[in-house]
Amino acid sequence: MHISNHIIKFADDTTVVGLINKDNESAYREEVQELVSWCKVNNLYLNVDKTKEMVVDFRRARQDHSPLPINCSSVEIVKNIKFLTENLTWTLNPEHQFHHQESPATSLLPSEAEGSPSPITHPHYLLQRYCREHPEQLHHYLYLSSCFHPGDYIEKDIFKSSLVFITENLKVVGPSVPLVVNAGEDLVLPCSLQPNISAVDMTVEWLRPDLTQANRLVHLYEGHKDSNEDQIKSYRGRTDLFKEELQKGNTSLKLSAVQPSDEGDYTCLIQSESWYDDITLGVTVKVDFKVVGPAAPVVAVAGEDLVLPCSIHPRVSAEDLRVEWYRLYMRQTLVHLYEEYKDRNDEQIESYRGRTDLFKEELHKGNTSLKLSAVQPSDEGVYKCAVRSMSWYDDIPVYVEVR
Repeated sequence: MHISNHIIKFADDTTVVGLINKDNESAYREEVQELVSWCKVNNLYLNVDKTKEMVVDFRRARQDHSPLPINCSSVEIVKNIKFLTENLTWTLNPEHQFHHQESPATSLLPSEAEGSPSPITHPHYLLQRYCREHPEQLHHYLYLSSCFHPGDYIEKDIFKSSLVFITENLKVVGPSVPLVVNAGEDLVLPCSLQPNISAVDMTVEWLRPDLTQANRLVHLYEGHKDSNEDQIKSYRGRTDLFKEELQKGNTSLKLSAVQPSDEGDYTCLIQSESWYDDITLGVTVKVDFKVVGPAAPVVAVAGEDLVLPCSIHPRVSAEDLRVEWYRLYMRQTLVHLYEEYKDRNDEQIESYRGRTDLFKEELHKGNTSLKLSAVQPSDEGVYKCAVRSMSWYDDIPVYVEVR
């Protein structure tokens, strides 16, 4: 873009080098912003936290340098930076400062006889030496070593270099085969960024794309915190990210007390201001539990309240399951129906209206017992407690005697 700037690409690292005259940094800063814009257009993620700026100031009267802004964040100015396999440090000894008539090559650059200095005192020397030692990489750096010859530097010049970390192949990765889990157990749904850069400042969203309902949110991390106000009700209190692992790019989801309804597809979507990617993984839930209740008849006294015991064993939440109580051997059968998080008793037997209820606060523990108020002699008989999900069903009879 500007002849005073050069861009060097090596693997995932990009270096912007600018020669600044007369305190005019506009060309250098425009070059960096052009690179930032190019990254956004090409869906590349630019990690500002890993971007560093090194300033080599040849002026006698040096002053503080304004930070370089990228995406509303300031790039850290450093005196030492790791370039390729070397630690590059800028230190200018006042005794070796040169004037116009002096040769900067003799005052700033070590001679071959002196061997490899530590720390390296000039970026130009490091790049020249790297080209000599790694001729197979010469095509990456030959034009840089001829960008700014030592004789080009005078006391009023500043050499600025921004090592910009750009991940061209940044992507979301996870398992390619379905995860298998037993109902009632905990499950970790693996998902991470590759390479493993920090996801602390990103948005992490877990969704159920296979659900037909409008709300498909399983878990949302945004603005450095969980934001689960719109989370699917059956997942409330059962999901969490590994917050201490976000800085390593780990966005896996922990799902506690897996339910049969948890079976299906999950999408892990990660996005920043200028990039996003997602993966979808499958979960298979093995159901190895049953509906249990009393073996002996439940005895009630007319006029009193009665609890008809019924539960899922081992314990698993019934909040998003269908729970149906009905009478056997009757023309009308429905005593109580719970489905999609609420009672649905439009077709309930007339004599039971207003007298049945589930223990809603106990559903998450697998308790599907029925409370029957003001027992009547006609309530005597055989009841069936049936519980079902999309892939599982079981029931048990409960006998009631009224005295």
